Amino acid sequence: MRRTLKTQYLQRMLIGLGLAMALAAPWASATNYYVVASSQQPSPTPPWTNWGWAHTNLTEVVAAARDNDTVYVTNNQTYYLANQITVSYAITVRSWGPGGIYDPTNTILSGRYPNAISRHFTLNNAGATVAGLTLKKGYESSGGSIYLQNGLVTNCIIVSNVTYSSAGGGVYMITGAGGVWNCTISGNWASNSSGGGVYVASGGPWWIANCTISGNSTVYGGEGGAISAVNASTIISNCRIVSNLASWAPAEYVWLAAWHAIIPLSWAIQLIILATVVGLAFV
Repeated sequence: MRRTLKTQYLQRMLIGLGLAMALAAPWASATNYYVVASSQQPSPTPPWTNWGWAHTNLTEVVAAARDNDTVYVTNNQTYYLANQITVSYAITVRSWGPGGIYDPTNTILSGRYPNAISRHFTLNNAGATVAGLTLKKGYESSGGSIYLQNGLVTNCIIVSNVTYSSAGGGVYMITGAGGVWNCTISGNWASNSSGGGVYVASGGPWWIANCTISGNSTVYGGEGGAISAVNASTIISNCRIVSNLASWAPAEYVWLAAWHAIIPLSWAIQLIILATVVGLAFV
């Protein structure tokens, strides 16, 4: 009887321990990775899990990261990309400024346009996040800086990116859901298509919230110098949309494609739309 009770007690302990480990596993497995400029780290040492062993190749670190991991990119540097970075897991790629805060102004990723053809990121996981970076000089057929299939881009400066044959000079959203939050999207250019700043192609809900969208343009045809949304559930909230141009319209407009209506806006409007809308483009 005593042996049976002891056996039962041990079994219960093991079951409880196994359950606790299973519940804790997602958090216990999370790893922090670190990236610095090549001038700061002549000999990167795997597994790149502290500043002393930091890597200099952001693409390789992101490829090594898995769900719940975070990749920290040190500030006061410009990182030149040879190819786009694909984020397929639920990880966060973010800047590391003083005290660990975001520092987008001083943490710059360059696609090297016109000397190279590369957007910055493709995100295709609902838990993927890119945060606190300047993303500039990207160049691709669609989504000059970001090709967003699922995930979130937040606290970023998306500037001076170009598409050469399709839509979304800054950001192209398609299929899944997510959005851009607290971002500046400025000076991007969609050639031969729509959505100089952001193009929303399908899926949703896609959020564009608390953003400043300015100075973007479409050329050689296409609507929506700031945003073009077609066949997608799009929520635009508390954004400042100003001084964007489309090739067929010289001033600020809201273009409601579904109702074939054009509504003029002021040059410094604080636009708040809290309902889901379909077929919306801001020029």
